Order: sequence, then structure tokens, then C-alpha cells
Amino acid sequence: MAEAPKKNPMAEAANHTARCRTEEEAPHKWNEAWGQLFSGGIPHDYGERVAFLKAELENCGDAKLFPKYGVGPAFREPDFGRYNKKGFSEKITFTEEELDEVDRQMGRGRK
Repeated sequence: MAEAPKKNPMAEAANHTARCRTEEEAPHKWNEAWGQLFSGGIPHDYGERVAFLKAELENCGDAKLFPKYGVGPAFREPDFGRYNKKGFSEKITFTEEELDEVDRQMGRGRK
């Protein structure tokens, strides 16, 4: 049986660092090479872009933003009557006929 090649931790760390650096730089390089083709009229220079977007924001007028998480209640209080369900603390009771029907459907007899 062939032996597995030995790994060099220093080389592995250097390769990982190089991959991370490449992934971090890739969007910037793409934007430099192709960004002007897909800009949609937004300026390419960062300072000009900020000024352009601020002007666009001011032109929006009274546009309302959605509230951020934590501003209001996340969920309504449970309304079990609305869904015809019982709360967790309420006891659920079944008639003998209902229990017999379930056991018959499951193919087992009552104990």
C-alpha cells in the first residue's frame, strides 16, 4: 500500500494565507478591470461615488426604510383560538372513540 505524502505545516499555512489574500483582492481587481462596464452610471472613483449616492439618497424624498430588527416585537402573542389549537399548558383530552379510531388506523389494537 502506498504511503500518504507527508504534509509540511509551514507550506500549508503559506498556501492558505495566499488563498485568503487572493480571495480578498479578487473583488477589487475585478472592479478595476470591469467595474466601469457594469456601473449603471455610478462614478468609478470612490469619492465621486459617495457624493453621487448621497445626492441620490436626497432625491428619494420621504422614502421609508423598513425597521431594523429589534425595533418592534418579533412575533405576535399566540392566539390559539384563532387556529383552533390548544396552548402548551392546556390538557388535551380524547374520547375513547377517537383513541380507538387512531389505533385502528395505525393497525394496532387497544391495550
